[in-house]
Amino acid sequence: GLFYSNYSARYYIAKRGYLGLTKDQAVYPSLAGTLFIEPNAAILIRFSRRPVLVKGGFWSLTAYTADQYLVPNEMQRYCLGDRDNMTFADQTPLSDKTKDGHFYILLQAADIPPPAIWRSNWLPAPAGGGKMSVTLRWYGATEEMMNGAYEYPKIEHVKAVIDDCQAKL
Repeated sequence: GLFYSNYSARYYIAKRGYLGLTKDQAVYPSLAGTLFIEPNAAILIRFSRRPVLVKGGFWSLTAYTADQYLVPNEMQRYCLGDRDNMTFADQTPLSDKTKDGHFYILLQAADIPPPAIWRSNWLPAPAGGGKMSVTLRWYGATEEMMNGAYEYPKIEHVKAVIDDCQAKL
């Protein structure tokens, strides 16, 4: 089907047939297995630049516990994406369409809040660390997102970001 068509059928497929959408509608880049965050550690997910999507497309990264439930946290933040107030590494808002470049999402335990400079890009992980998973979704991905031209996000294990000294990348 076409991206802006057949909403009833798409709803049914999305509700009943998880991952049943075609690649022009949705792409779910995935990791093999689960992630593990040590106590007092974190994971940085580095995006080379904004995902390239068709007009009206969107993307999100959702965090789950080992049991595949959303990660409980005080902010009630369960995912981050293009519609959130994230920033590039130099603190320019991602909403500034005159700029593009790398940015990070910080996966860090819900009970270890990062400094203010990281809050807009922080996706809380399970309190105390442990096993978890993430799901990256691109809705309306362009061909560039699937043919190898776009560099997929990279994962780096780091110490928990707890003060401004560590916050500077």
